Amino acid sequence: MDVSTHQREIKKLLGVVPQENNLDPDFTVYDNLMVYSRYFDIHLARAERVIEELLDFVQLREKKDTLIEQLSGGMKRRLILARALINMPRLLILDEPTIGLDPQARHLFALGFGVGSFIDVIEGMSYPQFIAPALISISIMNSAFFECTYGSYVRMYYQKTFDAIIATPLSIEEVITGELLWGATRSLIYATIVLIVIAAFGLIELPSGLLIIPFSFIAGFLFATIGMCFTAISPNINSLSYPTFLFITPMFLFSGTFFPLSLLPEPIQYFALAVLPLTHVVSIVRALTLANFSGFLLVSFAWIVLVSLVLFVLSVNLMKRRLIV
Repeated sequence: MDVSTHQREIKKLLGVVPQENNLDPDFTVYDNLMVYSRYFDIHLARAERVIEELLDFVQLREKKDTLIEQLSGGMKRRLILARALINMPRLLILDEPTIGLDPQARHLFALGFGVGSFIDVIEGMSYPQFIAPALISISIMNSAFFECTYGSYVRMYYQKTFDAIIATPLSIEEVITGELLWGATRSLIYATIVLIVIAAFGLIELPSGLLIIPFSFIAGFLFATIGMCFTAISPNINSLSYPTFLFITPMFLFSGTFFPLSLLPEPIQYFALAVLPLTHVVSIVRALTLANFSGFLLVSFAWIVLVSLVLFVLSVNLMKRRLIV
């Protein structure tokens, strides 16, 4: 169609998510969607059905009669996303669509509800249910690993914090152990925040899901020791990008996060189970999230504890070698 002669027809095929909030403050959540549907000349009965589906999709059904000014920034952003889908557009134009959404909600929208709309069931569950535990696991990994790589390197080399602490009665071993425990604590904090976000979407089973909070500290300690080992052997801060791209990124993709591990070739499955710690963390978090337990979880937990102890000793000794000149 020619844009100059068929503007109205083309606009009916588009959905637009603007950067700024342009919802009508005088209307409720439901009325904003209903009025917008009239601009596309959508039949009333069809509009009502679509609006109900969209409210469920963006988790705003309980807010349908709420005025816009009473919504949080994230809720307004979700409503704008729903409004852009009211006409089932052939093309969706997004201008910073995730402003106001927390990072994990962004992933959940983009992958869980975006890609998930093309996937009916995966391993007996919806796609949002499948990736929700992965998002928790990734937050555990990233928060501890980056705290004990870039964060620790800055404190060690640029701020000279380690030198100042070692000048006190504290030993190098205690300083490094404190760094590792702080990395694990960061994982616990981040995992708790993500857990709350995912619980708001109704994607976890309680009370088993609450066990993720103490487990995140244990898993975070594992990734903290891994990060500290790389910090100890990196000649400069730029070198820390190598483990990020060569180790963390592959784990992000090939640890049963966004698709089942069983889809990978068998040798890669064995490699993931033997070498990639995120594989075991995802397995345990997914079981706790869905309250679906198996004997393999004990194997995964034992792997995490054993490797954590080995890497703890290794990281402390590597850092001692680096700090003692």
